[in-house]
Amino acid sequence: MDDVTDQRSRDLECDRQLSAGLCMAAAALAASRHFPRIAAVAGLFEPRGAGPALAPIIVLSGILGVSMTLMLASDAKRRAAAAACIAFGALAAAFTVPFLHQGLVLFFPGISPSKAGAIVAFAVFGIVTAFAADGQRPSPRHLVFSSGITVFALFMAAVDADGIFACILAVMGFCFFSFWRQRPV
Repeated sequence: MDDVTDQRSRDLECDRQLSAGLCMAAAALAASRHFPRIAAVAGLFEPRGAGPALAPIIVLSGILGVSMTLMLASDAKRRAAAAACIAFGALAAAFTVPFLHQGLVLFFPGISPSKAGAIVAFAVFGIVTAFAADGQRPSPRHLVFSSGITVFALFMAAVDADGIFACILAVMGFCFFSFWRQRPV
């Protein structure tokens, strides 16, 4: 019976980490929809100066920042520290989108910011899923089911033209990761 309880506990902690990935990935999708509409940020999507040359470094730094914040948030003992880490990860994912778009425009002239946001979102969620699977060792069936549902939700957010669903997913993932705790058995 203890093995079943321990496995269920690992599965639930994996779900909690996947919700952090959902938050960060949905933030990238929301940024790809809303940033081009904001005058102060829309200029980031236009390649000029050294932006396209620095784009790969900035994108890799943003993805690395997301990975590091997930590791810090998973080890954080306080809810506020974990919430701050995930909020920083969501910001890193969101601000990676314009720079990825700058780099992709050089190779694919007609690419839209929403496609750059989808690339960042699925890359972030893939990294988070790998960390959750490696660190928590959930049952394979549970991992496939939980990540499958989340990928389906991200696909729905990716096709939402207004970005409202992505914003809702980001808030839901943030709240679930920050406020949900397992009760000791």
